Amino acid sequence: EEFATAQNSIEEIEGLTALNIFPNPVTVNATIEFALSASAAIKIELLDITGQSVRIINDSNLNAGMHSFIIEREGLSRGVYSIQFSNGENTTVRNIVVE
Repeated sequence: EEFATAQNSIEEIEGLTALNIFPNPVTVNATIEFALSASAAIKIELLDITGQSVRIINDSNLNAGMHSFIIEREGLSRGVYSIQFSNGENTTVRNIVVE
C-alpha cells in the first residue's frame, strides 16, 4: 500500500496484521479480527462520518496473537463509519457501511 505524504496521512500500526472486518456492509453485527505481533495498548474506536467517536470498542493492553471484537449494529444510524485503531503513535483506519 502507498501512503500520501500529506500531514493528514495515516501511518499504519506496525505489528497489526490480518485485519479483517466482516460482514461489510453491516446489517446485524460486524466482527473485527486482527493479529498483533507483540503486546500493545490498542484503542479501537468507531467514528461517524464527521470523525466523532460514537463507540469505544477497546481501550486496553492486548497480548500478542489473534483478537476478535464484535460491533453491534443496534443504535447505529445507516451510513459510513470508520474504525480507528491507535497505539498512541500510529493509526490504522478501515471504513464500514452500516445498512
